[in-house]
Amino acid sequence: LVHVNCAKYAGPAACFPPTRQRVNQLFDASDDDNSGGIDEEEFEQIMVILFSGTLSRMLVYYSILILLVPYLTDWILQALNWMGFDEFFLYLDAIWDRTAPIFMRKLQDMIPDSLWASMPEQMVSMTLFFLVVPFMFDYIDDQGYKAAAKHDSKAISTGKKD
Repeated sequence: LVHVNCAKYAGPAACFPPTRQRVNQLFDASDDDNSGGIDEEEFEQIMVILFSGTLSRMLVYYSILILLVPYLTDWILQALNWMGFDEFFLYLDAIWDRTAPIFMRKLQDMIPDSLWASMPEQMVSMTLFFLVVPFMFDYIDDQGYKAAAKHDSKAISTGKKD
């Protein structure tokens, strides 16, 4: 519930709570005195690891949303135009105008031209966003759990954990 409550203020980047297995791994890794329980200091370590991942996700999410997607979308659309895809779509449009049933053409005419003009940009943006963001979130989460495992191995090597 903490992640969902945080998402009200931070956006969807904070909506991905860790799995129970990951939380158990974090608790085991943070149990420095091997007591089978978590004291306040150990709990604080867990929260730092969990919420540093949330902060990183939020930074990545908004960076991709604001910086990467618009520029990459523009570059991809320019590349597609250079390769002649714009002519291909004009050709498809001409075929549509000749062969589409009248009621379908009337439906098409009801859609504003601004929507049709923005559709390629929206499609490329959504595709990029749905491909890049989950990959980056997985990477961030893995880095957090590697940090927890590193902390656990340090505790074992220094003798803090039996």
